[in-house]
Amino acid sequence: MARETFSIRFQCREQKKNVAGLSPIEMVIIINGERTLIKLPMKAEPEEFRKGTKEITEYLLEQRKRVDRCLTLMLKDDVELTASNLKSYLKNNTGSPKTYTIGILFDEYLSLLKKRLGRDLTKDTYNRYEKTTVMFMEHNVLTASFPAKDVTLEHFKIYQASLNERLDPATSCNYLQKIKTIFKYAFETGKIPSNPAFGLKIDKGVKNEILYLTDEELKKIENHQFGKRLQEIADVFLFSCYTGLSFADIATLEEGDFKTHESGYTYVEKTRQKTGVKFLAILLGNSDRILKKYNYRLPIKSNQRTNEYLKEIKDICGIEKPLHFHMARHTAASLLINHRPAIPNETIERIMGWTDERQLKHYAGIFNQTVFDDVQRAFGNQTNEISW
Repeated sequence: MARETFSIRFQCREQKKNVAGLSPIEMVIIINGERTLIKLPMKAEPEEFRKGTKEITEYLLEQRKRVDRCLTLMLKDDVELTASNLKSYLKNNTGSPKTYTIGILFDEYLSLLKKRLGRDLTKDTYNRYEKTTVMFMEHNVLTASFPAKDVTLEHFKIYQASLNERLDPATSCNYLQKIKTIFKYAFETGKIPSNPAFGLKIDKGVKNEILYLTDEELKKIENHQFGKRLQEIADVFLFSCYTGLSFADIATLEEGDFKTHESGYTYVEKTRQKTGVKFLAILLGNSDRILKKYNYRLPIKSNQRTNEYLKEIKDICGIEKPLHFHMARHTAASLLINHRPAIPNETIERIMGWTDERQLKHYAGIFNQTVFDDVQRAFGNQTNEISW
């Protein structure tokens, strides 16, 4: 009796690249010398395919599982094992779930995100992904059993309108972008035939002025004696104002992260949770005192709870601006930018963990004091006559 042979491999050929630089991923099956090629829905850059990125690897694993399901069914149906018969089973989606629902899609994508928690994804970001899947179904009156392929652009527009009625433009945009990402994943991995969010325009609205605290406003928080609950929040907020560290980055700090330079400054050198960019934060102001107060373990609450308590702090201190935690990072940026040229742009970018000059220019453009300082540096104080 002749020995049966079976092999399966995947390829992504350079010569089949489209104008976007993507090539279809192909599955090559050889059974007893008979070869068949199946073009898969997912496209990729050939170089990325050769590297074997996590997304591509997981997609290929799923395709292999799909082949295994078909082989089991062929055996059950007493169908001869040939390459052409297997291709027919795969083409007819035999061995795959009969309906790929939005419930399956959302569970699948969230499970992928869970694997990234603590590495390049924060718990808060994961929660927003989870929340947007729930809200998307609620606002469209859909259940988890609704077929993912039947979701249309109209569903996204209904969701967008509902979000815009309830939330500010930035928050609405955040939730909408996340649900859009999930359906883009479903399309690119071949789970649905088209991307229902294609062509959706996400209006971020008019960019609000970046708000930051002045020295006087900072002193109001520094000098006020709060109860334990609010004092802990105030201290963590002030620590961020002095260092420029984001909420997510502060939440990951451990005692061993704090080092002392020969100049006497305490500093932290890590990678930002949000962007993966390296930063070197110097502990300025009273940040060192706050650290020692809590024995290098800052009292971190949830982001939502922290922002709720900051509203109380704002009212107690008589601060007119809306107070939220990210304003601390704006405040740190204002402190650094308004000390140029003593602190060069490159140094500011490294401290803040910014990826390029565009972020610095964005901040610098809204700090009036920077303009006055630059003019004063060039021409001195105002006089009746300026000599050019």
